[in-house]
Amino acid sequence: MKMVNRIICGTALALAGSSCFAATSYSSDLGNAITDYLNRADDFAVTFTKKKLRFNGYKQREYELTMAQHLSPRMTIEATLHYEKGRQDYGVLNQKVSSKGYQLASWYQMGSYAWGISNRVVSAHEINIPLAETIDLPTSQAVSLNMRTEGFRDTHHLLFSAVREKWSAENPALGLSWNKAYDNQLRMNYSIVF
Repeated sequence: MKMVNRIICGTALALAGSSCFAATSYSSDLGNAITDYLNRADDFAVTFTKKKLRFNGYKQREYELTMAQHLSPRMTIEATLHYEKGRQDYGVLNQKVSSKGYQLASWYQMGSYAWGISNRVVSAHEINIPLAETIDLPTSQAVSLNMRTEGFRDTHHLLFSAVREKWSAENPALGLSWNKAYDNQLRMNYSIVF
């Protein structure tokens, strides 16, 4: 029964994701409280991440909610909700940018290596500029094959990814000469947890 309650709570939290992020002063405390409650089970984990970047004339915030369900000792499914917003203040050239998206990933653990497949969709990406209407940028969808392993220490991780990203433009107001574009990437990421 606890497992069902955690899944229902996690789903409700995922559906209410962007509304939870609206109140920035309470979002970190709320995220930590919900994370502590949901992480009591060994096979289900929730992580809430909030990042800020600010300097003269620019402000950016990024929120990410990740839920992981262990299906077996070697197999894990992850779902991530993502929201970010930014603002530039340069007199008449002010603009606001916002982006919403989600990602689904499955991971298979083989010894010290984890192999994964993920699908990421940025479903809404818009720019608000004064004296112009809102610009909706093309939808981005990326499929990637990933390999993750430990780095030089236990708190370090090395990630290799082969990514195929597709951009779909459905808004004729953009005036683009294409309605689809593709981008292939090889990525390497080394992360350190402090």
